[in-house]
Order: sequence, then structure tokens, then C-alpha cells
Amino acid sequence: MKCDVLCQYYPFWWGITSGGAGRDYRNPTSIIELNAATGEVYVEDTNETTLGSAGHALQLKVNNPMTDYLKVVLVEENAECYAHLKSVIERRWSRIPIDQAEGPLDSNTTNVYLL
Repeated sequence: MKCDVLCQYYPFWWGITSGGAGRDYRNPTSIIELNAATGEVYVEDTNETTLGSAGHALQLKVNNPMTDYLKVVLVEENAECYAHLKSVIERRWSRIPIDQAEGPLDSNTTNVYLL
């Protein structure tokens, strides 16, 4: 349920806060996920894997060509979840270079930050 809401909410929210088409989506915006987990959620009842909230944020960033001014900040303290999140990013969104996302802020051209 939460995942279904987020897949609609993030694009809706970003469309408003970015200034929308009238401002060419140029307003700087951010999605910050604390306890970002793994980017995916396994639903045992349906035996399927779907995107979690961090995954929906990444999907918006990567799959929408107008998100140049959107920053996605993913914070995860659990080492196992963090490692899994990185593998999900490499598998689903290979265009995001993990070394940049984890690296110094001044050399990150992706606007995706892993902390």
C-alpha cells in the first residue's frame, strides 16, 4: 500500500515543488530518505518484489529526463541494508555510478547521494 502511494506521490510532489513545466522544473528540490533500507520490498503474500520508498525516489530521478535539479539523498545506517541498496542500484539503475554517489560531494555529478 505505502509503495503504491509513493509511486504516485513522489512525481506529484516533485512536479509542484520543482516549479513544473511552466518553470522548466528548475527549482532545486530534494528527496531525503532516512533509513533508506534496500530500495526494494518483498511482499510475501503475493510473492513479488516491488520498489520501496528509496526505490521510487531513484526511479523518479533516473527515469524522468527533467530531474536535473532533483537531489536524492539516501541514508542507511545498517551495513547489510546499505550493501543490498547498492546492489539494487547497480542492478536496476546501472547509470548511477556508485563511486560518485558515495564519494565527495564536489565530484558527484549524479545528484544521488548514498550516506
